[in-house]
Amino acid sequence: MTTGIGDMAVYIPRLMMRLSRLLERYALSNPTIQRILDRAIHKTGQISVRFPHLWEDAVTMAAQAAMQVLSRMSDSAIASLRYIAVGTESATDLAKPIAAHVGGMLRAAGFPIPNSIATFQTQHACAGGTYSLLGVNALLALSPIRTERGLVICTDVARYAPGTSAEITAGAGAVAMIAECGCDLLELDVASTGYASRDVDDFFRPVGAITPRVRGSFSIHCYKETIEDAFLDHCQRTGQTPAEVLRDTDLFAFHAPYHHLPLELMGSLVARYLGLSGPEINRYLAERDFDASIKPAAIVGNLYSGSVFLSLASLLNRRCQRRGDAMVGERLLMLSYGSGNTAVALSGRVAEGAPEVIRRWDMESALNHVQEAPSDDYDRWVAGDSEHAGYHTPGPAAASGIPRDSFYLERIRDDGYRVYALRR
Repeated sequence: MTTGIGDMAVYIPRLMMRLSRLLERYALSNPTIQRILDRAIHKTGQISVRFPHLWEDAVTMAAQAAMQVLSRMSDSAIASLRYIAVGTESATDLAKPIAAHVGGMLRAAGFPIPNSIATFQTQHACAGGTYSLLGVNALLALSPIRTERGLVICTDVARYAPGTSAEITAGAGAVAMIAECGCDLLELDVASTGYASRDVDDFFRPVGAITPRVRGSFSIHCYKETIEDAFLDHCQRTGQTPAEVLRDTDLFAFHAPYHHLPLELMGSLVARYLGLSGPEINRYLAERDFDASIKPAAIVGNLYSGSVFLSLASLLNRRCQRRGDAMVGERLLMLSYGSGNTAVALSGRVAEGAPEVIRRWDMESALNHVQEAPSDDYDRWVAGDSEHAGYHTPGPAAASGIPRDSFYLERIRDDGYRVYALRR
């Protein structure tokens, strides 16, 4: 039974901090940090950071992305949902999954979400969403009811300690996907999935910590090594050599914590296994529209669990613009990484209905509908003040300033429970 992705939707919060502006601020307050960040920007290729409003969190972003993708479905298709799965490392509760919140929020918004549904959450740093997608596809393949579907959401807030080189790779957003049989967008080959995992401390965030602990150069080494190991495991399961897989694959989507990292790894893989160099590597990547997959990372930042799927959506959007119906049947390889650590190499094929699905997207609005962030908002967010109970409570009067059709955190009760609402 063929399973895969039927549709996708991307939600990115509008608030933006340009890194050139951040450098100007540090030049006045701390020239030493300014020089550190200037070198980091040059190394990573980052341009700007997107971050949530004070009334947004991982739950509201998840619901916002889900509302987009469900709005393109019929009531009968929505009623066929059997699973809501969320991949995140930005959980708001140690017991209740974001998926449960989202199911209730979508019902309150008028979507016919059935009660006979499973809701769960998957965590493994930036790979949590990939494991959610794999899990739901496996469950659908086992079901005797071919019309069942799953809603898979990746949602995260990537925030780092102010004044560190990692600050420039912060970001936030959510990606929602419909998993289904007989899919319209991507047919996935779950059986050939490649894996690699190790127990390392390249990146972690202890319970209660607002920002993660990062071992920068070691984390980059783990990313490159573990993704390559997962790629080689995938090759072995397909019975092909690495060179054959690289030659036969038309599209690549990587987890992109910053713009330059996937480019470095892809270049090294092509050089090692295909023997290409210089202009030959550039031509190989250009033929596959590789730049389109990593460009969003430079202007949005790291989406953690949603990063590889933002790369995927941007890549498919560009491919459709360039090739139209000729993209049908092209082979795709997604390479997902999660610190701590794990990597997944998941292959697929562009489905027959993909061009029609993609033409309904508005990636331009998702990526470029921005609002220059007030300095105070950015400072409070990066310092973690927005996580304090009471700070996310705009109240009825302030809620009128929230855009219509936006989910928001209405209040945090005295017992710590988070209450969400939809601004109509």
